[in-house]
Amino acid sequence: MDMTEFYGEPISVYTDEQAIEDGCLVVVDEERFPNCLFTRAVHAVIMEKVGYLSRRDGITQKRAYLQIAMPLMMDVVMVARKNPGKSLYTGDDLNGNVTGKKLSLAMNGLGGITVMFPEDR
Repeated sequence: MDMTEFYGEPISVYTDEQAIEDGCLVVVDEERFPNCLFTRAVHAVIMEKVGYLSRRDGITQKRAYLQIAMPLMMDVVMVARKNPGKSLYTGDDLNGNVTGKKLSLAMNGLGGITVMFPEDR
């Protein structure tokens, strides 16, 4: 049974594209991780670390961003592959990640993965 059969047609739908336009979701890196998104809260923590790294090491913000986001996203992709068919993952495989907080993953409407803090759901 699909959800519309049970609940009827939705009153409104808020798409991932709209959330990106509104700034609630942020594209990770379209070239390396197509359709993968961070919530604004996860992105803010990453950008705080980017600022620190670029000030400390004198590297560009883009390079600092990739040094932080790429290893995290590689871990995210591995966890998603390890748990195929799960539309939401809230396990402990990503403890100790760069954000310092527990992360959850969800398959998104773009066909990618959204990385969020559990409270962002």
